[in-house]
Amino acid sequence: LMTLNVQASGSSDKFDLVGDLQQTPKLQFLTAVGKNFYEFGSLQLSMVHQDFHDRDKRTIWGLDFSTRIFGPLSISSYVSYLDSRESDLSAGVRFFMNFGDRHSASGNISNSRFGSAASARFQKGMPTESGYGYHLAAGRSDNNYVDAGFITQSQFGIYSFDARNSEAGGTAWQAGT
Repeated sequence: LMTLNVQASGSSDKFDLVGDLQQTPKLQFLTAVGKNFYEFGSLQLSMVHQDFHDRDKRTIWGLDFSTRIFGPLSISSYVSYLDSRESDLSAGVRFFMNFGDRHSASGNISNSRFGSAASARFQKGMPTESGYGYHLAAGRSDNNYVDAGFITQSQFGIYSFDARNSEAGGTAWQAGT
């Protein structure tokens, strides 16, 4: 099985996404092609090109190989190249594991010339009917963070609370219903 994904998006110079600290690209083009080798895993090659209103354009090339190691444990390794004024080559390993009914854990370790990073996340997904879910996450990089959230739903509605503390952004929280 082969897959192909192509996306294009753009924005005016006054447009910003609420809550996004990075500048929205003037033009973004993404393309990815993948091949599933079934029990041997899958391979994907991707390219993202971004033009910005007031900074240098960049292109990111990526190669990703994913496979199931045993049982519910999947692992993915990747290499990416950032082609810009500050070019960079990075590599990393990600894992994902299901723990039965709606529980999962994931993690990431990566390295580039700008430094290394690691993150981990544990979560329980919210059921389709009444019940609750939560997530706990932490990461170590140039912006260390801790993140937690809780969501519940009943016959009366869905209620959520998320909090994040990071070195660069301080503490932020949001509640919703």
